[in-house]
Amino acid sequence: MTTRYPPRLATWLLEGLVGGGRMEELIGDLTEQFGTGRSKLWYWRQATAVLGQALLRTLREHGVSFAAAVLVGYALTELWFLGNSLLFRSLYRSIDTALHPLSQDMLLRFLGLRMAQGSVTALIFIAGWIVTRIHRAHQRAVVLVFVAAVTAHGWQSTLPLVPQIVHTALEGVFTLVAGLWVIQRERFSDMDSCTRWVVILTLVLVLGSSLLYDAWRVGALAYPPVARYPVDAAEIASGACLALLLWRRGSRPMTQSGSNFIGGSRI
Repeated sequence: MTTRYPPRLATWLLEGLVGGGRMEELIGDLTEQFGTGRSKLWYWRQATAVLGQALLRTLREHGVSFAAAVLVGYALTELWFLGNSLLFRSLYRSIDTALHPLSQDMLLRFLGLRMAQGSVTALIFIAGWIVTRIHRAHQRAVVLVFVAAVTAHGWQSTLPLVPQIVHTALEGVFTLVAGLWVIQRERFSDMDSCTRWVVILTLVLVLGSSLLYDAWRVGALAYPPVARYPVDAAEIASGACLALLLWRRGSRPMTQSGSNFIGGSRI
């Protein structure tokens, strides 16, 4: 007789966004009923109902701080990007690719782009920290909503379709990584070897990709889409893998008690 397993994504959402001892019992009951012949659609309906009830309870009890955290994080992101654009506008508008790659002006422009990218990196960690400090009760939930807001902002770009998708995916994935990183409890040295290697791989990809991208921006080397997009895809995939590991490992619980439901950006 083949064992039937319930939809993993639905169970994962219940464990991650609700959690608690009471939820473990509920998941066990749902799994048992699913094993007796209930459909996947039935399981999803039950999971969605629980998540909906949890969300309503969260909004009733912590709605003000939850909304304030997302709004403050979004406003900070907008202001930071505006300041970044004004500060480094000359680099974005008038890069003379005819300059010699090793000329002083070219090197200064490259350094300016590196500083701008470093500023964006600082932004996503600072914004994640602020959002999760304003609303402490359900930190992973508020991080997800904040990431959704940032991703929606990314689609306002006037970039062509494929660069826009890459830009938005990088911004969303690494905002999620930053948010989960600032709320995880373990130090890097305390993580298992798999997580540590994924962290190192992600850092190497992010640093290497951004260096190549900025060198291409100032005309120091050729970096065509056929080479750029696979690197971007690897960067997004490694960031998504790291976000999943951080979600499963070190994030703070979503509830304060078991009975209280939910209780790499490019310039």
